[in-house]
Amino acid sequence: MPTTDYLAEDLASSRLPNGHLDVNAGLNLPGPPGISLPLGPRGGASYAPSVGVLGAEQTSRLKGTTMRVESYIELLNLT
Repeated sequence: MPTTDYLAEDLASSRLPNGHLDVNAGLNLPGPPGISLPLGPRGGASYAPSVGVLGAEQTSRLKGTTMRVESYIELLNLT
């Protein structure tokens, strides 16, 4: 079971009992699409019809303070 709070609070409902995510054929979480506008490591706003507008703190937790750059560094073998 993942120990991150990446899917905490309202997004936790997308996590299955085994810790995996419930995604559709397009690898998206079920439900209507939302939008996230990151503004630096601690700013931004997000919107999803199911939860409404999320402020900077929630958006920052969703994208992480590094905007997931580390995953691309690893993927592109830039370490």
